[in-house]
Amino acid sequence: MGTSCVKTVRVSRRTLAALTVVAMLLAAPVMGGRLDSIREDLSSDDRRSGGGHGHHDHDDDDSFLGSLLGAMISGVFEGAAESSHHEAAYADSYESVANWEVIFAPYPYADGIDGYLVRDDCNTCNAKTWSGQVMFQYGDDFDGLSRWGGELSIDTTRGWGFDTEWHAYSERLAGGGHDRLDVGDFNLLYRIAESPRAQWHIGLGMNWLDDGVTDHYGLNFTLKADFFPVDPVVLSGELDWGGIGSLEQFHGSFSAGLLLRRWEIFAGYDYRKIGGTRLFGPMFGARVWF
Repeated sequence: MGTSCVKTVRVSRRTLAALTVVAMLLAAPVMGGRLDSIREDLSSDDRRSGGGHGHHDHDDDDSFLGSLLGAMISGVFEGAAESSHHEAAYADSYESVANWEVIFAPYPYADGIDGYLVRDDCNTCNAKTWSGQVMFQYGDDFDGLSRWGGELSIDTTRGWGFDTEWHAYSERLAGGGHDRLDVGDFNLLYRIAESPRAQWHIGLGMNWLDDGVTDHYGLNFTLKADFFPVDPVVLSGELDWGGIGSLEQFHGSFSAGLLLRRWEIFAGYDYRKIGGTRLFGPMFGARVWF
């Protein structure tokens, strides 16, 4: 009889272990994180009319997005005013300001200039008619979500340019696995305000998202600005608003950097909302001006 009890206990333990393994396997698919919630929103058949934006908490977003958007829009008018003042300052020493055309220094503050844009008759600036930037950055929210990203921007003296960027989000899941989601955009840009110490661009383009299952696309509107207050400081900001598939996307970032010739090391904060899911956190990186 004692042997029978021992066998019963062993069988019960084995049964319990098997049931535990089965329960973990059944639970694994629902251990998705924030990236999986975006994937589910995009693939859902039950989408809301007008875009299916998922769950929104407008009270939290309005104060943050409103203050950020207001600051950048007010900066557009300040930049335009500074540009007008800058042109008027040259009127006394040049016969016709109408012939003035901006060109770019090799990089911000090069050759001791104030800022980035210079006059087309600056013989000592070694300037050029176009400029470019390549940026690499890393972000982490210290809660299982990290991000690698890169960006290429081109600008010209005519004011037209473009930018394209890519970001790969990686998330550690509760079950011990990892999830990945890639997002990016491509935009045609136009410089709407300029001065040696500030440039503002607006643009229109396309968003894309690769969730590992399929690709999704949508329109994007962007507003970007770079400030050069004092050598070697660079301040940059960006706002993107548009759609990805049936979802709305908002993206905002701000960074402060220090230049060593054409190399900039920066740190800042990045915020992205896709549907009802927020991906945000501090970031740092490097940018090359060429």
